[in-house]
Amino acid sequence: GPSNCKSDSRRYPWPTSDDPTCELVVMDNCQDDPDRVCSRSPKGDSPYGLCDISGNVWEWVSDWYQKDYYCVGPGANGETSCSDCGNWFDFPVAWSNPAGPEEGTARVMRGGGYQLDPDFLRVSARSGDVPTAFDSYLGFRCCGHIDGAL
Repeated sequence: GPSNCKSDSRRYPWPTSDDPTCELVVMDNCQDDPDRVCSRSPKGDSPYGLCDISGNVWEWVSDWYQKDYYCVGPGANGETSCSDCGNWFDFPVAWSNPAGPEEGTARVMRGGGYQLDPDFLRVSARSGDVPTAFDSYLGFRCCGHIDGAL
């Protein structure tokens, strides 16, 4: 649905403006493998109570990946500084959360993984890979609507 990133433009999911540390997120130089789910909870949790939104493992989402989709897709807002939307570092702008292109060869992954440095652990970090890819840095999250319907 509609979003206004400027009203909540945190770089990281936790409620403070602190940069990532091994106490908040599973990331590079903390350990060599992903950790158990919610291992940094509650300090690294989002204000909505979600853990591991950044770090630990990249999470698959249902969208097909297109690197510049936020720049050219239906949710684009004509932002002139929009040139490389693979990872929107320092780019909180208002946009509607588009579902991505209708087809493609790669699916979107979000949140960054344990093997990455803090620059790739932002809420806006997104990447893509073929849906058959698997590795210790990839995972998924099951979620549904607030009313419990999927």
